Amino acid sequence: MYLGYLTHSGALDVGEHYDASRQVTIPAGAGASYYLFVVTDYNNGVYEFLYEGNNVAGRAVIGDDVPPTVDATTPSGVHDSGHVLPTNTQVEVTFSEPLDPADAGNPANYELRDDGANDILGDADDVIYPLTPSYTPGETAVTLGIDGAPVAGGHYRLTILGDDSIHDPAGNRLDGDGDSLPGGNYVRDFTIALWGDTDLNDTVNYIDLGNLATHYDKTPRTWAEGDFDGNGTVNYIDLGLLATYYDKSLPPMTPAGPGGAGSADVGIPAGNGAQPAAALGAAAVAEAGDLAILAGSQEVAPAQAPVSGPDDAAVDLLAATPAGARAIELDDYVDLLAGPDLSVLTLPV
Repeated sequence: MYLGYLTHSGALDVGEHYDASRQVTIPAGAGASYYLFVVTDYNNGVYEFLYEGNNVAGRAVIGDDVPPTVDATTPSGVHDSGHVLPTNTQVEVTFSEPLDPADAGNPANYELRDDGANDILGDADDVIYPLTPSYTPGETAVTLGIDGAPVAGGHYRLTILGDDSIHDPAGNRLDGDGDSLPGGNYVRDFTIALWGDTDLNDTVNYIDLGNLATHYDKTPRTWAEGDFDGNGTVNYIDLGLLATYYDKSLPPMTPAGPGGAGSADVGIPAGNGAQPAAALGAAAVAEAGDLAILAGSQEVAPAQAPVSGPDDAAVDLLAATPAGARAIELDDYVDLLAGPDLSVLTLPV
């Protein structure tokens, strides 16, 4: 297989030589071992008398026969088959080596689906989400933009096609199933968390409300502490998100086909040492600037709690409630009291 040539002009004296070099590209698909030959005076333009036999030199070269693999994803919950926050709008996939640019940038080589109305992953009921890949030649990461993101909380499956789709520059197919052999799709099942689910247990309840209450009007804070919109502060916006999904749960993940590498959850970031809200007694009244949730009290409408926001205006939680969800109701406050046994929950500024 011809790779290229070099030219030289001018005569050489006896014992004289010249140095030259050239970079050549090994064709895709050249795997295992092969030989690279360099031929001088290939057209016999130089008379060498008895020394014509020293014009060829060869060397064995070990080709690339190692298939690429997926090493990690950002967020890590995809690769780990754990939880991903709903604030994510893309998935970055890190491979073990650079890929063929045409393969890496082809949207047909990637698929993201949810479990559909029947809550079963991998059947005809699933909803497919278009992905837009972005790849820089020579790099090892592909960024998959999720069209229509952010997507709703639920169970999802990411598939990267390896049988005949993703290759490295040497032509080795992706080892997606991790058996150290070329071919096999990369498949991971994971969960996008519900808004308000601070502990990532797929249910939004009084525990999550208590976590948010502990850190209300504080900064900097994390998702596990009630900052759901990612702005570093726990405020009325985060309370509204939690209220929208309060008492909602995700069904268990039910794959209809091959799934990911387990169902281990990613770790929950540790808090900053703040303690749960103290029990203050039934007669306690929140000070100015505080948020008070009083069980059984007619002073505060169950679905219209006054919270600190722009101009200290009251925020109607029902206004942000879509079909199928509901705001926090009076019975929910009773459930909250049955847990930590509080009669009043206050959120100090």
